[in-house]
Amino acid sequence: MNEMTGIIQEIITAIKEVSPHVWAVLLKQVQLDAYSNLFFGVLCFSPIIVLTILIWRHWAHITEEYETFDISMGGVILYLLPTVMAIAGIDIFLLGVKMLLNPEFYAIQYLIEGLQ
Repeated sequence: MNEMTGIIQEIITAIKEVSPHVWAVLLKQVQLDAYSNLFFGVLCFSPIIVLTILIWRHWAHITEEYETFDISMGGVILYLLPTVMAIAGIDIFLLGVKMLLNPEFYAIQYLIEGLQ
């Protein structure tokens, strides 16, 4: 593993010295990907508000006859959809935050993926 770390460090140093323009472009690409992840994370998370209102209107009312929750397939789908979207949205949003906080790591990751 030490040899791999040394090789990776040499590649990064060579790219920074020989082609700082390529390194700058990689950092810009990481930042653009981070902003894209932030946007899509918020986009996935925002419908949860509307879908939660639909859940309460459709599923959480008590029926007069049985005094139990009215559980139907539509109610289950309206419950699962915002849950899955919220989890995905939070994950994508946090990835965007990590990319903004440490763009060099993700630029290195792009380089390693490009070499494979």
